[in-house]
Amino acid sequence: MKRILIMIVVSLLLTACASNSNGILGQVDKNDDSQKINESENPQPEAPGTLPEVSDLTQPDQSQVGKMGTYSFSTFNQASFGYFYNKDTQKERLVLIGYPSVGQKQAELIVLETGFGGFDGLKKALVSSFEAKLLACLNISFEEGMYAHNAPFVGSGMESYYNDGESVNLATAQNNSARIQFYLGSMHEQYPASEQGSVVNELSSGKYLVMLANMYAEESKQLLSRKAVYDRIFERFELQEIVSVE
Repeated sequence: MKRILIMIVVSLLLTACASNSNGILGQVDKNDDSQKINESENPQPEAPGTLPEVSDLTQPDQSQVGKMGTYSFSTFNQASFGYFYNKDTQKERLVLIGYPSVGQKQAELIVLETGFGGFDGLKKALVSSFEAKLLACLNISFEEGMYAHNAPFVGSGMESYYNDGESVNLATAQNNSARIQFYLGSMHEQYPASEQGSVVNELSSGKYLVMLANMYAEESKQLLSRKAVYDRIFERFELQEIVSVE
């Protein structure tokens, strides 16, 4: 009986609250802007890995674009690069990317028209200066710069996913037989011991090089996935036509 009386009292209280226009805590006035969340003061966080808009990146001086100049693989500290060569037409492009700056949250990228003549010429250029025409100069995001820098690495235990010779040993590699050749590399001041699956080349300049390449006509899927890192950068910054060697 007592339980029934308690339930009746609770029911009456709830009914009274519902009929009261202000309720126990008071009703929120929908027209009162002071009680609304200010979205500009409380922005939604971006998902991890979200790239900044291209238009938000500051761009370097363009005055040297279209001109010849002297360059080297030391133009940028610990540069990463993509070298693309057409064996039939001898058309080639070198893309150099500076090591990303944490403070500036971006990395500089340049596209050069070079005259290495393929793999043998590339090996010589790795430790010397060379003349080239600057075709493009821009900044990419910190994240994209790091993706490019890490692209040539073969993780420990991943060696079997690559074809023999795709992780390039400069001392033993034969001349590339592929018609359209690509080389993806990164330069290091110290021996990059953290990646045990990669072939690490010590250069006469004292730097260390890790490099992947399609040394044969058929590429492994893993190698193509690493090249896609560069392809995505080219697409996002509309560089496909400039870097093409077709």
